[in-house]
Amino acid sequence: MLTEDDVNDRALVQVKDVTWTASGGPIPASGDGARWAALTDDNATVADRKVLAWFDLSSDRAVSSGQPLTLQDCEIRLS
Repeated sequence: MLTEDDVNDRALVQVKDVTWTASGGPIPASGDGARWAALTDDNATVADRKVLAWFDLSSDRAVSSGQPLTLQDCEIRLS
């Protein structure tokens, strides 16, 4: 959804909720948890993808195999 804010001369893009279900192991695969989520382009070569935006998850997040990880109400401000 895109909202125009003429008073502050910007736009707000709300990203649709996204859910991943861990399969065959936890998300993330190692470490204490994921603190950031990245929005990238869809380049077929993962290493060549460009980061368009990132989101602070406010704390480390981890889910076990079979559990969902959902990002809700992520917003991007455009100036």
